[in-house]
Amino acid sequence: MRISHSKKVIFLSNPKSGSSSIRYILDPHSDIKGENHPADPLYMLHINACALKSYFDHEDYSGKAVGPWDEYYKFSTVRNPWKKMVSYYFFYRPDKNFRQYYRNDIEYDHTTQFHFSFNEWLKRVVDGAGLPSYEYFCCDHSDPSKCLLDDVFKIEDISETLPEALLEKAGIEIDEVPKLDPNYKKDEDPTSMYSSWKGDYYSLYNSESIEIVKQIYQSDITKFNYAFGE
Repeated sequence: MRISHSKKVIFLSNPKSGSSSIRYILDPHSDIKGENHPADPLYMLHINACALKSYFDHEDYSGKAVGPWDEYYKFSTVRNPWKKMVSYYFFYRPDKNFRQYYRNDIEYDHTTQFHFSFNEWLKRVVDGAGLPSYEYFCCDHSDPSKCLLDDVFKIEDISETLPEALLEKAGIEIDEVPKLDPNYKKDEDPTSMYSSWKGDYYSLYNSESIEIVKQIYQSDITKFNYAFGE
């Protein structure tokens, strides 16, 4: 998440949907930058729109200069959910105990990373640590048909859509949208601590896992016309 009071911009950082690249772009303009484990929930890195709006609207946060909500240009991103979950798998790197990889986690067994196959991992992770759907991340939880954001961009088209929108809505000029990992490093950077899949994303799926993603991310698929294999 990034918030700029001067530019009146809110970016909601949808996990594994190109959010690192956009946070990098917005960092020079940001007054509030989300964190992984903040003391104040307002500063959560991947806070959803409904939760963030509740803080903007709550009187306890009036002293933090957050609001009014409707005065800000609010946007986020989405990604083909079948590709997003493959990206998450290589970010997660499940060990034999199904622990997720963290650089300084002494309990993570580095010798057994990727112990579970993608399809084994997917069936387990969606029950507890899966990624949010468009409906959950961007919409009003009491009325899922109501999107709380002004724009939700498909990352597949982000290079064409985001620069124009940021210039028009916030006066922020960018030349390009870089492809960066969470540490702001490029995929080809040998110092990057993150793994990425270089092959065909869809080749990792079986019929069961295709259907699992279809069911969980139905709102993404319907709203943005995503399909398996595209």
